[in-house]
Amino acid sequence: MSDTMQRQTGQTAAGPVDDALTGPLALLGPLGVLGALRSGAELFVEYGDPNDVLSLTQVEQLDKLIEFFDLA
Repeated sequence: MSDTMQRQTGQTAAGPVDDALTGPLALLGPLGVLGALRSGAELFVEYGDPNDVLSLTQVEQLDKLIEFFDLA
């Protein structure tokens, strides 16, 4: 499992991460985290995945964010 996948699934060699959002929330605050998620969804709406590098799970997650932010 890649480092990126480990972070996304909350898994590390030591086991599950207790609270994967603690760091981003502390760094950016709730509105900053929402803004970053929305920015990612907007970029996906605008550009898609032209080099087909995103996993099916990542695309599904972005689709859920697009629906959540009503960007479709």
